[in-house]
Amino acid sequence: MEVTVSLVILAFAAAAMLKLITAQTRLSREADVRLVATLAVENVAERIRAVDHDGIAAAVDEFRLDSGNANLRFSVESFNSGVDEGLHLTIDALDTSNPSRVLASQHVWRLSRNNENVQE
Repeated sequence: MEVTVSLVILAFAAAAMLKLITAQTRLSREADVRLVATLAVENVAERIRAVDHDGIAAAVDEFRLDSGNANLRFSVESFNSGVDEGLHLTIDALDTSNPSRVLASQHVWRLSRNNENVQE
């Protein structure tokens, strides 16, 4: 009888340990995917910050055509801050298995007057 109870406890403990290991592996994999997406978005944002105001549209088009940026979505919009005009660039890293899911996002604001950068 004691052996049977011990085997049942051991089986439950093994099943619980297997579930914990599976969950940890899945979470670790998702964290790695998010980290890669965040680094890719930040890399492109930093490269765009180095471009002058007039060259942003061309730089975005170049990044769109780059096959390494296939899972990145770019959005460029004009804005007016009252005195100055500028561009607001949004870079989103999309999940390759679910393109409607955004893994990471970065915003770059560029004022045309002084070529100032503002980041959120």
